[in-house]
Amino acid sequence: GFGLACRIGGFILQGGMRIAVIADTHGKLPPSVQSDIAQADEIWHLGDVGPGVEGQLLALGRPLEIVLGNNDF
Repeated sequence: GFGLACRIGGFILQGGMRIAVIADTHGKLPPSVQSDIAQADEIWHLGDVGPGVEGQLLALGRPLEIVLGNNDF
């Protein structure tokens, strides 16, 4: 399971491309989530990223889009 640290919206299939959609990590990205989203062609984080998570996501080597949430300011 993904625990309570974040929400993962699953994968969106767009033109044969798998996009992992996550949100609300608040600085915690469990290894199980990292493993799951590493299978995506692209990762979208939709708010409330928190410290350190951007680096963890970039390390997965996938294109990354981040939208800031109300806790990211």
